[in-house]
Amino acid sequence: MSAGFDDIRGGNSSITIDGLEVSPNKRGHNVVAVDQEGNVIGARNFDTHEDSSAGKNMANFIESLPTHTVVLIAVKDSGEKFVDDAANALKSLGATNPLNPDFRGSWLLVGYKGNGEKPSWIRQEQQARSFGPCYITTIVLLMLPLYGIHARVKINHGVANCVCPPAQPKDDAGIEDHQGDSLPNPHPTLPRKEDQ
Repeated sequence: MSAGFDDIRGGNSSITIDGLEVSPNKRGHNVVAVDQEGNVIGARNFDTHEDSSAGKNMANFIESLPTHTVVLIAVKDSGEKFVDDAANALKSLGATNPLNPDFRGSWLLVGYKGNGEKPSWIRQEQQARSFGPCYITTIVLLMLPLYGIHARVKINHGVANCVCPPAQPKDDAGIEDHQGDSLPNPHPTLPRKEDQ
């Protein structure tokens, strides 16, 4: 959820994953990076309302993330002044114009850092001052690379919940026995490991 100062007194930024709040929830752009296994690998705040270096710092952070990272961004309070230096980095995640929220407006992005075509679940929402907060609901498909198994993360009103296949039994060595051919492919456009 992204709320400007006048939407909820003082504004708010909420990004939760599996019930755990991970947003720094400070003024400006709150950025959370999630890897392909659903783990939070970074959570940073960039005060794009007050700090003239915030846009550049946000761009550097996004550029430092590994390929195939899900990036969740929620603006709190106000974050309209110093975004221009991060424009290319935001667009690389699938963001589109307008990239700058209005003064005390709300702005959200569920983006993806990856090569080639962007996934269909990328979402961006924005509301003008006093017309927020804004929310996003989408399903994010993750790939567990070791087993070639797909997992889905549902981001609902700024809340992300991982939906993974049920736990598989472990063999005598304590290694999980994942039989991909017994699991349906939840995303037919992405091949399972055994199909490659």
